[in-house]
This record gives sequence, C-alpha cells and structure tokens, in this order.
Amino acid sequence: MNTGKRRPGRPPALSEEKRRERILAAAEGVFSEVGYGAASMEEIARRSQMSKKTVYQLFPDKEAIFTTLIFNYEDTPQRNLKAGMDFRTSLSTSLLEMATFTFSPRQVAMTRLVISEARHSPELAQRFYENCLQRVNDLLVGHLTGPGADHPLKTLDIPLVADMLFGATIGALHLRVLVKGLEPEFIQKELETRIQLVIDLILGPR
Repeated sequence: MNTGKRRPGRPPALSEEKRRERILAAAEGVFSEVGYGAASMEEIARRSQMSKKTVYQLFPDKEAIFTTLIFNYEDTPQRNLKAGMDFRTSLSTSLLEMATFTFSPRQVAMTRLVISEARHSPELAQRFYENCLQRVNDLLVGHLTGPGADHPLKTLDIPLVADMLFGATIGALHLRVLVKGLEPEFIQKELETRIQLVIDLILGPR
C-alpha cells in the first residue's frame, strides 16, 4: 500500500556553485585560524565535508582558493556619486562606505592574514593589495574626478590626493584596528569626526 511517504535515500547532490561556496567558507576559516602557510587542502576538505577529489576538481591548489576569496567581495563601495546628493555629502557618504568595507570583520581578518604571510607569499599580498586596498583607492579617484565632482583639488595629482584623503580619514584607524582592535562605536565616531574635518579643509566649512 502506497502511503505517499518518500523512502529515505541519499541527500540531494549539491550544485557546483554550492560546493564552491562550502569549500570557500571552510577555507576562510582554516586560513584565519592557522595561516595560509600552515593550511592544507586536506583540512579544507575535512572542514567543508567534501572529498579531497572534489576540492581538487574545483580548485587546483590552496593558492587558487585564496585568490578566489580575495576576489569574492560583494560589499565593495560603489564608484558613482550618490543620486540627489551634493558633492560634499556624497563624498562623506562614500568615505563611510569605504570605511565599512575596510573595517568589516572579514576584511580585517583577511588583511591580518595577508600581512602575516606577505614575506613568504608576496604574490598573494600583491593580489590582495590590488583587488582590495587599491580598488578602494581607485574608487575614491573615480569619485574625485567623476561628473559633479566640484572641488579645488582638480588641478592636483588626484591619485595622490585620494591616497592622502584615505590615509587621513581611514588609514590611521585601520592600522590601530589591525594591531589591537577598536570598539565599533569608537570607530564610527572617530570616522565621522575625521571625515568632516578633512572635507572642511578641502572644501571649506559650510
């Protein structure tokens, strides 16, 4: 008699995308705990509950996994000016978004990891710099040169201006967070103060 109940069997197979996501999540945990150098494909496979064969089918080595993690960011700030905002407000908002990205727990953990491994794996550090830190600076350059960017610094070296602007508002705090950590409430208040001061220096007080 058919009761309509399904017989127990194997769980549905994961799609390749889901397997990749599980492997990347496991690898990020392994890298954060033991460092890139000490991490192994065997441990990543164990944490992801995948066979080593499956892991190697999707990623040839741990460098490929780490590189994918570096490029797997969905919360990077956007380049465009914020619709309906004047340049001052838009720049302030964008700097706060860049800070949110820079100070996110995942970004801080990855930055610490890359710094600790930079001497032994300089190519990984270079990729991380280009895709994360340099990307944020490039976005700021785009903001300072895009439509509606009305400020007295247009005739200067804009990449250098962007680098100095990022350093003055975010860079020093970033170093302190990496070394000893700071409370989120303190970071937010300090950022708002720094951003307001720097923008006033550039554009003049309201």
